[in-house]
Amino acid sequence: TAIFSTGLFRNVTVSPAPGNRQDSIRALVVTVRERAAGSLDLGVGYGSSERLRAGLALAQTNWLGRSLRVGANVRASRLLRTAEGVFTVPYVLGRHVALDGRLFQQWERNPEAAFRTRKTGTAETFSYQWQNSWVSEVSYTLERVRLRLDAEERYQPAQTSSSLSLALRRDSRDNPLDSRMGSMLRLRADVAGGPLGGASDFNRSTVELLHFRPVWFAIAAIHAQASGIDASGANGRVA
Repeated sequence: TAIFSTGLFRNVTVSPAPGNRQDSIRALVVTVRERAAGSLDLGVGYGSSERLRAGLALAQTNWLGRSLRVGANVRASRLLRTAEGVFTVPYVLGRHVALDGRLFQQWERNPEAAFRTRKTGTAETFSYQWQNSWVSEVSYTLERVRLRLDAEERYQPAQTSSSLSLALRRDSRDNPLDSRMGSMLRLRADVAGGPLGGASDFNRSTVELLHFRPVWFAIAAIHAQASGIDASGANGRVA
């Protein structure tokens, strides 16, 4: 399971080595079939709010032959445009601790609330796999957000948000960067402001679910998320 979860191999087979069946200890033979390291995914969809939407994803899961993962994703619709670059270092300082980095830029329009936002930021996550598919995470996110009401001609001055989060994740996807099968469930708690600085001061809890399944010649995906936020303290505010 640990070998297959790296995302580097298409098939992993474990079998006992030839030998005397009466031996109390026998060696195991692990046979692997390597997965193509590079991928290009295109997606087109339609939603009642976003209308037509399109996405493009590039991924390299074994860069330099060292299991380093790099990727880029772009998504566009009339309500949301995002671009991001991601990378993963699976073993930090030779230990079973992974480092994931993300640089992103996002434009979003909310027609119901009549405002638009521009967001640029970075996020770094250290994760540790402690039992099969269960992973614990510690993340830091720094964002710069600009808001514009539809009635205004210009965006308001940028506000900075600095937050720290703790998460517990169960991930059974075949490949985190190029998922075609499996699911991911994440429970996450965020704290922003206070000693971390920034213009936002809040606590937030989030439950997120991703599920992938092959359907004929395509991949069907479901993404669901629910959040609750508390900014009711004396200095509670959300930029």
